Formats: sequence, C-alpha cells, structure tokens
Amino acid sequence: MVVYSKIQHQDQVIHTHRDIIPAVVVIESATINLPSWDLCVIGVYASPKVVQKKVNTYLMERMASCRGRQVIVLGEFNVDLKKKEVPFQALKDMKQHIQAPTTDYMSILDHIYTNIVDIQTGVFESYFSNHKPIWIKLKRPN
Repeated sequence: MVVYSKIQHQDQVIHTHRDIIPAVVVIESATINLPSWDLCVIGVYASPKVVQKKVNTYLMERMASCRGRQVIVLGEFNVDLKKKEVPFQALKDMKQHIQAPTTDYMSILDHIYTNIVDIQTGVFESYFSNHKPIWIKLKRPN
C-alpha cells in the first residue's frame, strides 16, 4: 500500500498486523490513522485460500479502532466481486467503489470500501503483474 499526500502529517500512526495459518493462509494489513483528517485507512491482503469468515472476523478486529471515523478499507481480498456481492459482513455498511476488472483475467479481486461520499477511485494498467493497481483520491479536509 502506498499513501501519497501533498501535505505532511505530523499525527499519523501506522500499525501493521499479520495473521498466519502455517503453509495455508495469510491475512495482513496496515492501518494508518490520520487524526487531523479523522481518517482510518486499512490496507488488506488475504491469500486465496483464506476462509471468508476468517477475513470478516479479522476486518471487524481491525475496524474496532476506526469507529465513528471516516474509513477506507482497500486491498487484495481474493474474492471475485463479479461472482459475489458484499462478501464480508464487516463491510456491509460501506460502499465498494471498484467496478472494473483488477486482473488480466477480468476478475475483481482488489476492492476499495469506504464510508466517504466524495471520492474518486479507479484502476491503473500494469505491465508487470496480473493484478492492476487500484487507487483512491480524497478531497483535503477544510
């Protein structure tokens, strides 16, 4: 996950989390808290063999520190949204913004969920991976 900002944030707090079931499953995330923006960003990677219930529990734990704030949850979930809508109960109240395929195989495995209304999102082309980078642009708070 890459975060770029035109302004410097003195108050950012970054936490990383990893949950590993040996030789089978990896779920990892980085949580970035920006209090001056009242924003919590959670970047997630869930390996293809992870059970959705496990990812849902993991997301609920990560999102506990984000209650009452603007939240962005994004990353590679390895759940194809062309086949299943709202795969995680923890994200049911958030909007999923990526509609275009995020892989060369025309699947949508990379998602952006947020409770923020005024944003822009999209998918870039990639020539070195079968996954395409996803992006989100926020307006600066007043």
